[in-house]
Amino acid sequence: MATTTEIERQLVESLAREAALAEVLGVMSRTPPDLQAVLDTVVERAARLCGAGMGGYLFLVAGDRFHLAAVTPDPRPEVAAFREQIRQGGPVASAFIVKRVVESKGVVYIRDASVDGETEAYRQNSKDFGYRSMLGVPLIRSGEIVGVLSLQRPDVRAFSDRELALVRAFADQAAIAVENARLFGETKEALERQTAMAEVLGAIAASPTDLQAVLDVIARNAAQFCAAEDASVLLLRDGMMSSVAHHGPLPQPTNPWPPDHTSVSGRAVAELRVVHVPDVQAEPPGMYPIAQEMGIRTFLAVPLVREGRSLGAIGLRRLELRPFTEEQIDLARTFADQAAIAIENVRLFNATKEALDQQTAVAEVLGAIGRSAFDLDRVLTTIAESAMRLADADTSSIVRIDRGVGEIASVAGPPEQVARLRSFWAGRKLTPGRDSVVGRVLLERRTVQIEDIRADPEFDLKNTAGVARTVLGVPLMVTDDIKGILLVRRAEPRRFTQAHTRIVETFARQAAIAMENARLFNEAKEGLERQTAVAEVLRSIAGSPTDVAPVLDTIAANAARFCGAEDAVVHLIEGDALPAKAHFGVLAAVHPQPVRLERSSVAGAAILGRGTVHVPDVLAADAAQFTQARERAAPGGHRGMLAAPLMREGAPIGAIVLRKGDPSGFSPRQIELVEAFADQAVIAIENVRLFNETKEALDQQTALSEVLRTISRSAFDLNAVLQTIVDRARALVGADGAVIYRREEKTAFLLARSGKALARTFEPGTRLPIDERNTVGRAMLSMRREHIPDTALDPRVANQDEGPRTRLAVPLMREGSAIGALGVARNDVNPFSDREVELVETFADQAAIAIENVRLFNETKEALERQTAISAVLKAISTSAFDIQPVFDAVVANAATLCAAEHAYIYRFDGELFHVVATHGPAQPEYVSELKEHPPRLRKGSMYSRAVVDRRPAVTVDVMNDPDYGASPDPEVRALWQRSGPLGKARSGIAVPLLRQEEPVGVIGLWRERAEPFTDAQLRLVNTFADQAVIAIENARLFNETKEALEHQTATAEVLKVISESPSDLGPVFDS
Repeated sequence: MATTTEIERQLVESLAREAALAEVLGVMSRTPPDLQAVLDTVVERAARLCGAGMGGYLFLVAGDRFHLAAVTPDPRPEVAAFREQIRQGGPVASAFIVKRVVESKGVVYIRDASVDGETEAYRQNSKDFGYRSMLGVPLIRSGEIVGVLSLQRPDVRAFSDRELALVRAFADQAAIAVENARLFGETKEALERQTAMAEVLGAIAASPTDLQAVLDVIARNAAQFCAAEDASVLLLRDGMMSSVAHHGPLPQPTNPWPPDHTSVSGRAVAELRVVHVPDVQAEPPGMYPIAQEMGIRTFLAVPLVREGRSLGAIGLRRLELRPFTEEQIDLARTFADQAAIAIENVRLFNATKEALDQQTAVAEVLGAIGRSAFDLDRVLTTIAESAMRLADADTSSIVRIDRGVGEIASVAGPPEQVARLRSFWAGRKLTPGRDSVVGRVLLERRTVQIEDIRADPEFDLKNTAGVARTVLGVPLMVTDDIKGILLVRRAEPRRFTQAHTRIVETFARQAAIAMENARLFNEAKEGLERQTAVAEVLRSIAGSPTDVAPVLDTIAANAARFCGAEDAVVHLIEGDALPAKAHFGVLAAVHPQPVRLERSSVAGAAILGRGTVHVPDVLAADAAQFTQARERAAPGGHRGMLAAPLMREGAPIGAIVLRKGDPSGFSPRQIELVEAFADQAVIAIENVRLFNETKEALDQQTALSEVLRTISRSAFDLNAVLQTIVDRARALVGADGAVIYRREEKTAFLLARSGKALARTFEPGTRLPIDERNTVGRAMLSMRREHIPDTALDPRVANQDEGPRTRLAVPLMREGSAIGALGVARNDVNPFSDREVELVETFADQAAIAIENVRLFNETKEALERQTAISAVLKAISTSAFDIQPVFDAVVANAATLCAAEHAYIYRFDGELFHVVATHGPAQPEYVSELKEHPPRLRKGSMYSRAVVDRRPAVTVDVMNDPDYGASPDPEVRALWQRSGPLGKARSGIAVPLLRQEEPVGVIGLWRERAEPFTDAQLRLVNTFADQAVIAIENARLFNETKEALEHQTATAEVLKVISESPSDLGPVFDS
């Protein structure tokens, strides 16, 4: 039997262990997590409680490497030097105790390291440093060893089972702390990456034409979030690479360099792949000469790729040997994608602007032609000036050819050079040949460019006025004859690009047209009218880049005026109909019903046949097949009709229809002109489509950026994030309303709404059944998008005559399951387009991410609260080991708080009666006094009795529907429940038995004043509190039994002492 001293010692040790574990839990509960503080506390308390003195070590293991993470203090210099060496880490195989623990995957005990060490040096060190008996316990997380807690004693003395259990507990706490720190770091890093992406997207949205601002933001974020000394954005220009954006202190090469294998970034561009060089200095000398000379150690280069071609690269450099992680490489790829998108956006914007400038210039030329029909010199001067300006030339001239003799028709440039050119071309004879640009144009009958006339061996310098080095010549072709040549020149050798060449060729064609118009007056007059009309259309296109209606109105007016028609209509295809989009003329207004897309109409025949259809008289016998046209002819008052299809990429999209009241028909030139107007209409429609798509894409990017910014600013404010999503989704797809529902078992819970497409009763918190009768329910069940163009035509929709007519729902997916749905709706029948559906799916992905982020945050917060509560109970046990009441009070208070219950009780059970020992909830002294005076009995059906008898938790979902309580057929039971004080308001309850060696010693009960079942997580938490209460009861029982045994021994010893002092006198003995 243990002595009193031994019992007291064991109790003191038990209290010290519990206090140490509580202290570790307290350090772990700090926010943000302080891993080093936890590890230091674990090592110090484990060493002190297990008699290891200064011999406490905690190693962290990653793969086949380890390093010293925490250690007890030791002032000896030789020990400090040894510890500093292992603090840097090394292979697991080089650390004796770490290697043994990793290999055995369990606890390792070394009786005497000076005898059992694996090497002579190790055995000698154990003697010199004074560590003999050693214990190694693994830190295990998800089945993997992540560290080792080692204790070393200066003497040969085995560790007891209690000490081993305590070290295991400390090791488990350390493993939890390591995992918590890892999860916290990953969450923080993910949030920083999202912030960086949002900043880049914001820069793109704010600077659609300022590429430099975007690239500067990308360089800065790439350096910061990939932990590099510097970051550079490198672009490929004219076959050479150069830095266009840089962030960091390291210098950048000043001269461009080729994209080849002599540089890391050049190699990434050449091979169109990520190149990661962990140690540049370890590569063969001269492999990367610039980086090696600069002392760069680690280099990462990610190519900027667009449509299979490389635009440049992002380069990240480090001066220390520290390879980039996979996460950092993936983040660098994302930055590279953003840079490529920004470059492409600016290119498209500039290309659009350049095309508009060209159209404006062409319109200006055409306008000059229209204003000066017979002033050819003025027209050609305008062409020469425009060609020089848009082709970035120094001079330009138009040479007219008349019977083999060249004559300057117009010239543009500085006055001195204009005079030299006019003098040079005066009466000059022209012949085909290779010795001049003009000669080669005449010989080859095509555009000719000489990049440097001085470097061309065939060029005769006598054939130049000495004002240029680079010359481009374009023939002015009329039918098959060359009527002149348009020449543009540059004073320095600099080749004209293909775009410049196309511009000059365009102006050359205009010049040829102008010259031909002047030669043939009548044809020129008609041609001038045509060009004027086209110019007006082009000006309309330039003035209405976002609205096609004014352009179509202009085309209809010009087509009617210049083609001799009394009426013109522009039709566009919409399904099987051809509604009128523009109308001009004096005939009767357009028919109220759109033309049907059939061959029975002239427009339909032109579209289906993909060619112009001319019907001089729709009422003639040979036009009998045009029945639809005839039906409309009488009320419209027209006879002659001409229809030209609007063709885009080989497919018809509509038609222009000309009508006149007499059956005279249209001339070939009028037919040709209306076909030109059809082409212009297609160009206008396509321009507006492209512009709107670009604007729509930018609006989408801006909206997504705003959602990302909201997520980054309010990562755990789910309402703010979801409200932003429904607001932006509704606005971008033109919906009348938008909602987000979360799935809860068989019902959907409304989280956010926007717009007026839903009744006001559908406020956040509203629930819907998940079934086929509503769109969001279908989407959750099918786990795919559900689009109802018209609810009136879908018999599955509940209340078809109510609510919005067009509905779309997209499921919010997580790990293959639908956790909710995003729905948008329109009050009128107006189906969503494919692009709008894709946009809603994108917003649904963002909503799912936001919900998942908040779920993870709440789970982490709940886990921390549970740990804090358990720590509080453990602390109460440790500080009141023999006073059980504070423990019970702590248990009911924490259980009620963490499980969202209004009432909590703990009863001791004696086999028949339930004795209340602790309560928590609203003031209830009278009810508690009654419980203490009249303890409830074990009775069939009660929740507490079920828990005790079945030895498992008992649940009451709603007492009002429970036959053992409010719904009992026995009126006395119902009356008893209604009289039960505060519990008369309770609805949902849970009872968990307190079991000691599988026998019930009590029960803990929680009640809510609302019908809301307890979750599985809350049930597990109550079980934990029940276990803690049993531990407290058992501790008190052991203490009381020990105390009684001690009193019994003391009494016995006193009697024996009296006997020994009075061996012959029984009186004192009996008195004692």
